[in-house]
Amino acid sequence: RMSDAYANVRKYTGESAEGVEELNEELKKMDTRTSREELNRLLGEAGKLGITGKENLLGFARAADIIQVALGDDLGEDAVKSMGKLAEMFGLVQDMGIEKSMLKVASVINELAQNSTASEPYILEFTNRLAGIGKVANLSIDQIAGFGSVLDQNAQQVEMSATAFSKFVTTLATDSDRVANAVGLPAKELAKTVRTDMNQALMMVFKQLKKKGGQVEIAPLFK
Repeated sequence: RMSDAYANVRKYTGESAEGVEELNEELKKMDTRTSREELNRLLGEAGKLGITGKENLLGFARAADIIQVALGDDLGEDAVKSMGKLAEMFGLVQDMGIEKSMLKVASVINELAQNSTASEPYILEFTNRLAGIGKVANLSIDQIAGFGSVLDQNAQQVEMSATAFSKFVTTLATDSDRVANAVGLPAKELAKTVRTDMNQALMMVFKQLKKKGGQVEIAPLFK
């Protein structure tokens, strides 16, 4: 079984047989109950994300092991790969390395779930679904995850929520004047805020909508 595990690491990381042996010597030093077979699987997952180099691969394995122990039962085995992808996509890896950046993403999700009725899987899936448009709109991972937490607390389905939120961000970015007129905000002020701080622009619109009343008053505005 270990031979098969080593072969998968070589396949996905591009490491030589000697390189995989060296990686496993380091894995043996880790203070964990996770099997070395599973740790090698995590090295393979790192390779699938395009992560290379001994220290980066080991950093991914260490972070993934911590995340799986802490959140694995809630998130499933693909969660660490998703977190690694998010960390890379939002530029966290360049700033703090793969290990710290993955733990940062996991910490955001865990913190939101611990302090609300939202669940970790919902927040992670919502953040994944919004990652593309969120990055373009200069929203951070913690801001996107925060909105996901609110939507889950209000019992909204993740697929519908992510689609609706994505469309709303796009509308705000491309047609802020129409949004401003609908909710009663100064068009120039909203347009400027959209360019400089999309999160703040969203909060401005939501606060204004809250002042309008209930569904009867708000629903027509979304036309």
